[in-house]
Amino acid sequence: MAFSSWYYGMDDASALDFPCAGDGPNFYIGNIGAETEQRSGYFDEATAAKAGKAHTFAVWDVAGPNSPKKPSGMSAEDWGSAQGNAFNNALTSTTSSSQYAQYIGGLTFFGDIQPENGGWDEDNYDNNTATLFGFLDSIWGGDGEGASTAGVYIGQDFWNEYFGSNYTSQIPIVVWAAGTSCPASCSAATDEFNSTYADMVIGGYKVMIWQYLVNYDAETNTGCPGSSIDADITPYAGYQDSKWNPTN
Repeated sequence: MAFSSWYYGMDDASALDFPCAGDGPNFYIGNIGAETEQRSGYFDEATAAKAGKAHTFAVWDVAGPNSPKKPSGMSAEDWGSAQGNAFNNALTSTTSSSQYAQYIGGLTFFGDIQPENGGWDEDNYDNNTATLFGFLDSIWGGDGEGASTAGVYIGQDFWNEYFGSNYTSQIPIVVWAAGTSCPASCSAATDEFNSTYADMVIGGYKVMIWQYLVNYDAETNTGCPGSSIDADITPYAGYQDSKWNPTN
């Protein structure tokens, strides 16, 4: 499948003009916490303001079942649920610790799963999938109109290592694929999505968002210097109705 409509976003803590989306990103995904605690310094209010509240989404770092921060005796699924509940609390504007909730109106809530978050061991499929399920079940709003959708930021290799290449998520997920490519232009980014990600399936669901690197230089946009920002591209107009819907 090849797409022709494109929407460009960011997930870095920077309010730069974004060359692929006029004077600002079409959407922004900001990190607001990890494990069971909210944190600051990974979410940029100015970037969120540029994208707009309905187009601003949140992501949470999820630790695996062998994390040293998991309380002794807690099951893997309950550990996932505890992290998802902390994420929910941070998205609730009435919670005293919710310093970023006022900027976030997007209804797809993402869990970030990568080695740096700790506790994810290769081939520990049963406990890994239990943690994933607990987290996703806590943040997923169901299938009703206006309900939130659950998303996962992950690379295909990590999915295969932690959950198995044949594992399909029990909770419907919006797949946000991690990447390290640095397309030389906006059109090169669309070409790469069409050629590499348009038909990629992770956890039983199609990739809907792809992260790549982009040049700081909005005028030339000719490559990836030593300093670069995390950018994102999607052919799905999910940000227009404040969420992406999982596609399998």
